[in-house]
Amino acid sequence: MSGYRRWMKTCASLIAVVALTAGMAWAQAGTGSLHGTIVDAQGAALPGVTVSATSLGTGAVRTTVTDGSGAYQLLALPPGDYQVKFELSGFRTAVHEKVTLQVDVSSKLDVPLEIGSLSETVNVTGEVAPINTTDASLGTIFLSSSTIFSRSRGFVRRN
Repeated sequence: MSGYRRWMKTCASLIAVVALTAGMAWAQAGTGSLHGTIVDAQGAALPGVTVSATSLGTGAVRTTVTDGSGAYQLLALPPGDYQVKFELSGFRTAVHEKVTLQVDVSSKLDVPLEIGSLSETVNVTGEVAPINTTDASLGTIFLSSSTIFSRSRGFVRRN
């Protein structure tokens, strides 16, 4: 019986370690996301809008299409600067030239589209607020000057 009990304790410990490390790995995702709603000039939702986010650093492109309520989501995007394009037949293409996504932040970008042809483009310059208002997750942004911890020397300030 003691061998069986030891085996059960080992299995329970292994399951606990796997469950805890899986949660930590998820918390370390290190990605951001972009979401919003696309509407026309009167404020009516526009389903079927193609939303493309192109990384200005790597050139990688992620694309999605708005749902029936005009909503879109681009999840698990690496942090960085993106050009975001919104296209729908019968409307002018809207382009946000520099949208900055940060770690563990879900940025909201609502866009109104104007009636026109796809060959007409509306370029928008502005910033997306880097404030996470959708959940309680936290992310850390490291700037050129940051404070790090060293076990042998305590806190060290890097410039």
